[in-house]
Amino acid sequence: MGVNKITILGQLKAILLLKFIQAIRDKKFIFSGVLIPLVGVGLSLLFNFLNFTSGSDSTVTFTPVNNVNLTYNPSTSLGETPIINTMKSMFDVDFLEITEQQMTNDIFNYTLSDQIGGYSFNDTKDNLTFTQTIFFNSSSIIPNLNQNLYISIYNLVSNKTLKIVETLTPLGSGNTGFQLFPFIGPILIQYTFIFFVPYFAINIVVERSKGIKYHLFLNSLRSKVYWGGYLLADFILYLAPATIGWFALTVAKVDGFYTNPVGSFFLFFCFGLSAIPFGYIIQFAFDKEDTASKWLYSLASIISTVPSTVISFAAPNGVPRAVTVLLSFLPACSLFNGLSDLVRGQDTIITTIIVQLASCVLYLFVIYIIERIKNRPSKVTVDDVELNQGNTDQDVLDERQRVQQSTQPNSGHKYVITVDGIFKHFVENLPDDKSGYEKKRVKAAVDGIWFGVESGQCFGLLGHNGAGKTTLVNIMTGILNCDRGDGFIDRFSISKERESSFSSVGSCPQTDILFDNLTIREHLQLFSSIKGASKEDSQVEINYFIEKFRIAEHADKKSKELSGGTKRKLSVACCLVGSPRIVFLDEASSGLDPSSRRHLWEIIQEMKPGKAIILISHSMDEVDFLANRIGIMCNGRLRCIGTPSHLKHKFGSGYTLDIQPRNFSDTPNIINYIKNSFPEAVFIEKLGIITFELPTSDNFSLAKIFRVCEVGKQQVGIVDFNVSETSLEKVFLKLAVEQSNAEDHDKILEKKKHTIRKKNDQFQDVYQIILASTTKTIK
Repeated sequence: MGVNKITILGQLKAILLLKFIQAIRDKKFIFSGVLIPLVGVGLSLLFNFLNFTSGSDSTVTFTPVNNVNLTYNPSTSLGETPIINTMKSMFDVDFLEITEQQMTNDIFNYTLSDQIGGYSFNDTKDNLTFTQTIFFNSSSIIPNLNQNLYISIYNLVSNKTLKIVETLTPLGSGNTGFQLFPFIGPILIQYTFIFFVPYFAINIVVERSKGIKYHLFLNSLRSKVYWGGYLLADFILYLAPATIGWFALTVAKVDGFYTNPVGSFFLFFCFGLSAIPFGYIIQFAFDKEDTASKWLYSLASIISTVPSTVISFAAPNGVPRAVTVLLSFLPACSLFNGLSDLVRGQDTIITTIIVQLASCVLYLFVIYIIERIKNRPSKVTVDDVELNQGNTDQDVLDERQRVQQSTQPNSGHKYVITVDGIFKHFVENLPDDKSGYEKKRVKAAVDGIWFGVESGQCFGLLGHNGAGKTTLVNIMTGILNCDRGDGFIDRFSISKERESSFSSVGSCPQTDILFDNLTIREHLQLFSSIKGASKEDSQVEINYFIEKFRIAEHADKKSKELSGGTKRKLSVACCLVGSPRIVFLDEASSGLDPSSRRHLWEIIQEMKPGKAIILISHSMDEVDFLANRIGIMCNGRLRCIGTPSHLKHKFGSGYTLDIQPRNFSDTPNIINYIKNSFPEAVFIEKLGIITFELPTSDNFSLAKIFRVCEVGKQQVGIVDFNVSETSLEKVFLKLAVEQSNAEDHDKILEKKKHTIRKKNDQFQDVYQIILASTTKTIK
C-alpha cells in the first residue's frame, strides 16, 4: 500500500457520510430535528383553519316610509329656502319653522338621536347645488350606505317603491372572524424549528470534550473540511424537514406561502444558513455535554419566544423597521420577522433574507477568528535555557546537538519527527496568605526536550506518571501549544504549518476515541477516506485490517456494543489504516489480554518499515520489543536516551545469575565458589534460589560465566542456572527512584508592585515565560 493522496473532496465525502449515519441512528435528532419541526407545522395548519367569529353579519333594511320628520337647519336666515320650495312642489310637505329655543333643543335631543346620518347642502338663494359631506361617528354604516341613500332619494322623488337590503362586512375580507394563524403561526414555526440549532451545537461540544475533533485533525483531516463538511451536512439535515414543512404550508394555501412560494422557501433556506453557524459560535462557551444540554435548549427557547411574543402581542402595531432588522441578526427572530411579513402580505421579506445571508457570512468569519486564536502559537521570547551540564546525561546532550544541527538549512540528516527544544509550563494561582505578594505556582511539565525519530524507527517514550510524556505528545499532536521551541513532522512546523505537518499522521490516543453509532467497518472506512485512500484500496485495506486484528465477527457491530479489548484493537487499526508515514501510539496494548497484546506487537513490528513511530507505554516488555531507541523522562526532561541494550548496559548492573542448589546445605559452598570466580559479584538473596548481580566488565563474558557454572555442577552442587541481562524495568525503576529523591520541581512566583523575586535558583531561566504566558489550569 503506497502513499495516499489526500483530497478535499474525498475528505468532504467522508465527513458527510459520517454525519448522515450518525443522524439517522440518533434518536435525539429524530425528535429534535424532524419530529418537533413537523409538529409545529401541523399545529400551524390547524390554527390556519380555525376562525373565532364575532357574531352574525349586521343587516340594515331601508324602505319607503310615511310621516317622517326631517330636521333642516338652514345655513342662512332666508326662511323657506329654494330647497324647501322644491320639496313642496314635488312632495306633500308641511314646513314648520321653529323659532323657540326649547323646541329646537327637543328636536336635537330626540329626533336627531334616532337618525343614522345627515347631509350638508350648499344652499343659496339663486341656485341649488347638491354637494354632500358625510358625517359619521366611528360607524361604518354611513360610508358603506352612501350610494344606497342616493338611490333611495331618487326612488322617492320618482314616486317608486324600492326596498334596499345592505349587509355590512369588514372591508377587504369575506368574514368577520378573528384568525389565530397571523399571530400564533410565526411564533410556533420559529420556536419548533430553532431546536435543531442546539442539537448540532451540542454534537460539536461532545466531540470536542471527547477529543474527537482534534483526533480527526491529527489523522490528516483539514480544519476547513471539518467545518465546511459539518456545516453542509447539518444544513442538509435541516433542509429536509424544512422543505417538507414549506411544501405543506404552501399546498394548504396558507396566506404568504401560497401567494409567495419563492420568497417563503428562501426564508427557510437562508434561516438554516444563518442559524447553524450561530449555534457553532455558541458552543465554544461550553466544555461539557451536560452543561451545554442544560443551557443551550433553554437559551434557544428564550431567544425564540421572548422577542417574537413581545412583537406580536405587546406591539401589535409593529416596531420600527430598524429594530426589526437588528433583531433579524438573531436567527430565530429573522425567521419570525419573515413569517410575519409573509402572512400579513408585506413586501419587506427580501430585507430579512438579506440580513440572514449577511449574518451567515458574519458568523463564519467569527468561527474562523476563534479557531485562529485558539490555535495561535505562544508569542514568548526568552533567553536560551541552558541545561545543567553536570546533571544531564551525555547521550541527551549529544541528541540535542544532532537535533539542532538537523534543523539548520542544508542539513544532511533528516528526521521524520523532530522535537526541538519544547518547553511547556502551567501556572496556578495560590491562595492569598496576606503577605502582600501575589503568588503563583509554576509547574514545568516539559522543561526542554530534544530528540528525533527516523523513518523505519520506533521511539519509545517512558516515564512515571507526571513526568510530562502526555503533555509532550499533546504538543506534538497539536492539542496544546508550547511556550517555547517547536516540533517538526516531515519538516513541517506544527506551530506554523499544522495542516501540512499532519497530512500523513495516524494517532492512537490513550483513551478510545470512537463514534458510538458507527460500526467497525464504518470506522475503518472513515479514517481510510480521510487519509486519502481510493475506494478500491480502501476496501482491500479494511478487509486486511479486520482479518489482521481478528475482529471479523464484530465487523458490523456498533462501537458502543464492543468490549474494551475490541475497542482497543479498533483504535489501533484506525490509526494504522490509510498507510500513514508518522504514527503516535499511546498505551496501544492497554486492556488487551496477553495473547492479543503479543499479537498486536507483531502487527506493529510488521508495519514498522517506512514509518516513524512514537510509542508511549508503561509496559517495559512492549517498549523493549518494539522500540529501536528509548527515552526516559523525569521531571519534564529527558534523563537518558539510547537503544534498549545501550541503556541496560549503561544503567543496569550487567548480568543477573540465578542458581538452583542441589541441597540447601550446598548454598555456602556455591556462594564461596562464585565469589572466588567473580570477585566483583554481588550476592542479592538466598530464598531457595541463589542470585548474583555481575557488573559489566571485561572479566564477565557470557562464555566465562557459563564455563564456571558448568564446572560448579560437578564441584559445589549446582543443579541449574540462568544468566539474564539486566531488564529495562530495572533501569526504569532505578531512574524513577532518582526522580523521587530529587528536589521539588515546582517554582513559586511572588510579585509585589512590579517587583519579582526568586524562590529558588532554578527559577531564573523560566520566570519570563510565565509572565508572558496566559494562566491556564489543565483539568
